[in-house]
Amino acid sequence: MKKEKIFIFLILIAIIAGIFIFDVPRTIFMDRGNFLTDVIEKRESFLTKAAYITFRTAGNHRMDEIIDLVKRTELNALVIDIKDYTGRVPFETSSELIKNIGSEKIFIKDIKELIKKLHKENIYAIARIAVFEDNYLPRERTDLALKRPGGGIWEDNNGLAWVDPASQEVWDYNLEIAKEAIKVGFDEINFDYIRFPSDGNTAYQFEP
Repeated sequence: MKKEKIFIFLILIAIIAGIFIFDVPRTIFMDRGNFLTDVIEKRESFLTKAAYITFRTAGNHRMDEIIDLVKRTELNALVIDIKDYTGRVPFETSSELIKNIGSEKIFIKDIKELIKKLHKENIYAIARIAVFEDNYLPRERTDLALKRPGGGIWEDNNGLAWVDPASQEVWDYNLEIAKEAIKVGFDEINFDYIRFPSDGNTAYQFEP
């Protein structure tokens, strides 16, 4: 009986080891000096293991700690807000559209240098854009806001305004931000909040 238990135990160990070896992404075992070049230049797919950081964090001294964390672990990417629920764009762009809207508020002083630093450490850079949850644009351009019946800007439970998801102008604006992110060196764009709001008084018949 004792031998049988030992045998079963060894089989379980072998199964667990096999799952780990074949399931863990190959990039963990790669030379970090090569994988990012292969991914970007050859358009290879890979399993992203990313940490999310706000643009406020991306613009301060904590970035060095985060980069060190990525280097010490199996992480290989960072997701950085370039427009969050506030609607602010945290770096200087070359877009007249964005500048005319006035949504720039500089938290990341030299975003190109930041991306270069990430790439130097072979960290894949993903830009996150909160698309329709945007507390800035609908207050500056009320014609682009979701409105309550009878008028007035609709707000969710957190007091945040949302833009009209059906507006071509809103689409173009968010695409403009994505283009600026590509210009400064981001490897990928993550469009988030591509939907109507899910909290607050959603029983309203929204009016654009």
